[in-house]
Amino acid sequence: MSSNKDDTFDPGFVDDDEAKAKESGAKQDFDPFADVGPINTGGIAGVADGDAGAPGGGLAAAGPASAASPSIAPTPTDADDDVDPDVVPGSRKDLWLCPHCTAKNRPGRDTCRSCGKSPDDPVESALKKKVPLIAGLGVVVLLAILAFVFGGTDTGFHPVGRDHVDTDIRASGDLVAASGRVLSVHASDHGPVALMLVFGGPAASDQLFSELRAEVDSQVAVKRGDSIANDVEYALVHVLSDTELPAVSAGQFVSFTGVEVTKPALKRDEWVVKVDQIEVTE
Repeated sequence: MSSNKDDTFDPGFVDDDEAKAKESGAKQDFDPFADVGPINTGGIAGVADGDAGAPGGGLAAAGPASAASPSIAPTPTDADDDVDPDVVPGSRKDLWLCPHCTAKNRPGRDTCRSCGKSPDDPVESALKKKVPLIAGLGVVVLLAILAFVFGGTDTGFHPVGRDHVDTDIRASGDLVAASGRVLSVHASDHGPVALMLVFGGPAASDQLFSELRAEVDSQVAVKRGDSIANDVEYALVHVLSDTELPAVSAGQFVSFTGVEVTKPALKRDEWVVKVDQIEVTE
């Protein structure tokens, strides 16, 4: 019996394993990025050119080689501004408060970083701290009182004239002095003459002075028109002297010093003075 078997027939079962192995090796060797060149990282720190974490260089270049990524500095926080060089960060909850000056200190310190005292040192009371201040104020007040009692008002002789008029008559104890302007001259029941004097700005200004007139009958006053000039300082002075007095007329400036002589029934702003020095000028 003759055989029809074809020696070249291959049913496909021969060397199957070897063929599969070759095919598997071909798939593993395939690299889809094989034709892609190395990546330009643009100077990114920690990454070298051509190293993007993918086979064959991975991703393509993102930009020109000359473009460099800007360096970004960390932004300071508000907490950094409040950092005390003597305090370890994170230890604020453990700080101790100085009983002397209330400064905060780290746990490792034995003395206060601000005042240098130990928390075991005796703490001065607030009143004790104020004692030197109170004592100083007491000394100032005492000196002021002594100056007032023993110094008192200046009753010395002042120059006579428009530029030297006083703001009011000056008196301390029984000593009296004044530098003013004569508004009117009157006969006196207590001495040779009585002078109505005005002081301050109305005495120095001819215009203001010309608006004033004296009232000495029912009361001692200076009037502007029919009304009392309450803004003007004045005094009616009855002048006594052991020597002959200079002639005095309205509008002149006069300056004197002397001693007050007490007389009954004097009106307000009325004085009786025995002068020991007196000068008159236009």
